[in-house]
Order: sequence, then C-alpha cells, then structure tokens
Amino acid sequence: MTTKIFDSHFHLLFKHHVSVKEKDKPFNLDEEVKTKSFGKLANDLFGGPFDSQSSPSQVAKSNLYLGITSILSMEHAFANQILRRGGIDMSHILPLDFEMVERTKNGKTTYYKEFNLQLDFHIKNKKFLINKYNIYFLNRTDALGDKSEEDIKNYLKKGDNHYFVLSIEGGHNLSTSPVHIASELPIHPEKQLKEIQDRDDCDFISLNLCHLSHIPEQYLGGFAQGHNGLAMLAFKSNDFHPIHN
Repeated sequence: MTTKIFDSHFHLLFKHHVSVKEKDKPFNLDEEVKTKSFGKLANDLFGGPFDSQSSPSQVAKSNLYLGITSILSMEHAFANQILRRGGIDMSHILPLDFEMVERTKNGKTTYYKEFNLQLDFHIKNKKFLINKYNIYFLNRTDALGDKSEEDIKNYLKKGDNHYFVLSIEGGHNLSTSPVHIASELPIHPEKQLKEIQDRDDCDFISLNLCHLSHIPEQYLGGFAQGHNGLAMLAFKSNDFHPIHN
C-alpha cells in the first residue's frame, strides 16, 4: 500500500505567479520554476531561495494527497533587497516579474491587492489543475453532507487525487495601505478578512498574523524570525529584526 503524505505548509503556485519565463510571458505551470546558468550560481550562493519548493508536476509525481498551501504577497523586505550586495544589483538574472517587484518596492500597490492577484491566479487555474494533475482545492461548500469522519478520510485517500486547502500567510496581506508607507495606516483590516471569508470560489483554513519581516503599515503583530536565516542571507534589510550579519 502506498503511503499517503500530508504537508502542513507549502507553496503550490507562488513562484509560478511571481516568475516570468521570458519578458512578459508567464511561467508555464507544467514546468518547475528553476534558476539557470549564472542565476542558478547566484541562487545557490544565497541559500537557494528561488528554486521551486513545489509545483503541480512535482505534486503529481509525489505521494502528497492532503496539504495546506499558503497565499502571500511579496513583502517589501524581499522586493527591496533581492540579491543585492556591495551596491551591486544581481536581481535581474532571476526570472521574476519585475513589474510586481517594482510596485512593491516603491509603494505603488498594497499587499491586499497583490494577495488578491495571486489568489485569482490560483482560482483561474483550478480547472487546469484538476484536469491535468488531479489537484483540488477544498472548500466547505463542497462538504460531504452527513458523511462520517471515517468516510471523509477514505474519500480523500481514494485514487490519485491531491487535495489542498488554502491559508493566508501573514497579516500583512490584509493591508490596504501603500506598501511600506506607515503614514497611511489601514483602520479596519478585518473588513478585508470578511471579504475573503465571504467569497464562495475559495476557502481558507487559517491566517497567521506574523511573517518574516516588520510591516510598519500593518500593526497586527511583529515579525517572525525564520528558522534557518536563509531569508536574512538573501535579503539583508532593515525590515528584518535583528538584521542578519
């Protein structure tokens, strides 16, 4: 019998969403997002933050059948300091959507807007994920009626399907203030949370208030120190406290 795997935190399409294969061309969901040539060398030097944690093709070949995939907008700390050392900017060797990076770096967008763009990217590709990879996003509106807990467990383990529920990674995603501009604080972030909860095309299991960097325009909590410090190595920024040296 094949062992089925549960993963409590991974990103199914995040790097596909923030990457472009060529200028203005979205990255193909059939491919894994990988850095190449000098980009791979730099990526490995900085701890490997840009290669895919996961992708639909990887999931389809794995025993992962149930998991929590996180939606998050890129934080200013990352957008502002991607592969920058000694005054040298090496970021453009990466296959990133730099229009999104520049919007975030220069306060021309909000985290809530970028969150919704990424969420819509997942929703837009739901049929493709089902038809090509047997990947389903769970929704309480699709509950199995009067089925017992055991019936539901057996249903989820049936066949080669992969079932994922969404989570919100960081309270900054609820911010409607321009990124990194603390003079325009949002008053009621719970309104954005209610908008998300009221959607019938997706469902979320959880929200963690803190992520890897300090968000001056969204005081829902402090920053959360990464376990291995790779983020601080690749993105040295005053938005990390303490700064990794």
